[in-house]
Amino acid sequence: MITQRIDPLHSRKEAAMARVLPRSRVFLKTESLMFSFALLGTAACSSGVVVPPEGSLLTRSWGGTHIGITFTESGGAIEYDCARGTINEPVRIGSNGSFVASGFHFRGHGGPVRINEISDSVTARYSGTVHNNVMSILVRLPADSLGPYSLVQDASPRVFRCL
Repeated sequence: MITQRIDPLHSRKEAAMARVLPRSRVFLKTESLMFSFALLGTAACSSGVVVPPEGSLLTRSWGGTHIGITFTESGGAIEYDCARGTINEPVRIGSNGSFVASGFHFRGHGGPVRINEISDSVTARYSGTVHNNVMSILVRLPADSLGPYSLVQDASPRVFRCL
């Protein structure tokens, strides 16, 4: 039979640690929780929604999943999966970061584009909003709607071509 010698000092240390350790864990959890809330509060206060000034011209490149748009002073060019579009007027920001523009939507097809091929086009109405560097856009066609799409300013589009 093996007997274990009990060290009274060792037992007292364990007992003291058992009393202190749960409190320190609670303190650390509370402290880190308070820090997290403080960080979130600071982020919420400093990261308000930024809307471009009303009347400002929408420019630059915007990219998202299945869509990419390049805006110019005279309009814009849009790339989709198996399609493309044009915006035939300058796009100005309205109230609350909203915009509306007219143009055309050209349906694509697989295979090569033939010489002198006339693209299948329909009128399109592009409407959306811009907040911070994120755009949401909806494309309305005569018989259909595309989107809404989400794009990020200066991001590369992820467009898949027809084969």
